[in-house]
Amino acid sequence: METEMRAIPSFYYEQIERSRLAKEWKSWKGTLECYFEAHNIDDQKIMRAKMLYLGGPQLQRVFANLLDTEKFPMVAIEKRWYDLAVEKLDNFFKPVRQDTLERHRLRAMKQKKDEHFAQYVLRLRQQISECGLEKYPLEISTVLTEITLIDVIVQGCLSNELRSRILKKDQTLSQIEALGAMIESVEEQVKSLSSSQLNDERVYHVEEQKIGGLQVPKFDEAVHRTVKNSMIRSNQNPHDRVACFSCGRHGHFSNSPHCPARVNDRASHGICRPGGYYAAWLINKTSDPLAKELEA
Repeated sequence: METEMRAIPSFYYEQIERSRLAKEWKSWKGTLECYFEAHNIDDQKIMRAKMLYLGGPQLQRVFANLLDTEKFPMVAIEKRWYDLAVEKLDNFFKPVRQDTLERHRLRAMKQKKDEHFAQYVLRLRQQISECGLEKYPLEISTVLTEITLIDVIVQGCLSNELRSRILKKDQTLSQIEALGAMIESVEEQVKSLSSSQLNDERVYHVEEQKIGGLQVPKFDEAVHRTVKNSMIRSNQNPHDRVACFSCGRHGHFSNSPHCPARVNDRASHGICRPGGYYAAWLINKTSDPLAKELEA
């Protein structure tokens, strides 16, 4: 039973800043009324007793010092214990509010970078409830609320697409809320698809760099090394890239008069006399399938 009775926190009036007191009281009172509804409590005297019990000693001290907390009209059919107590507490916690300042704060509210559109609209609704529009008749208050919120959304929303849609054609607040949520969802899907495509493609930054007299892109180190080696090989003399079939050295062909294998003193150079090759190169050729193919 104790757990059930302490379903909501106490109202710590003395620890709340004066500027926030009215909002905190309104929020706590709303939680209390949800508690009453959830437990089917509708007896006025019991409701007042539970409010003071759940509110804690600080709320009880405030209520004990209020005037006329049990003064009911003479013709009252039923004593509204809870309603009268709430009325007295509302007047005590009533804020010293400047409606002009609150409206200025509302108009200055912008949608945050990582804030969903629905969350932004909720913040606007919470702020406009502090702008004093409730003092007008319900129909007028509803119209003023919708017009004001639409104007603020046009100025403060992040989506240029939504802003353009609103300016092109007048829409109700509910239509704007649905449109804003739809545009936000589409933009997130497009962004997700774009990022997945970028992950599949490697994009390199091209810098000014010349290799062998030609300008080439500079990639990461491994790619750069491969490109550089390829460019260097492409600028070599063909003789420098092909090994001689007779001696295995680079820089000449086998029919070149400068080939060591054609020197008369074959014995001093380790020549295999029958084929006119260096002995070591002949051994490599016989064991290398590619060399055999080139020789053929």
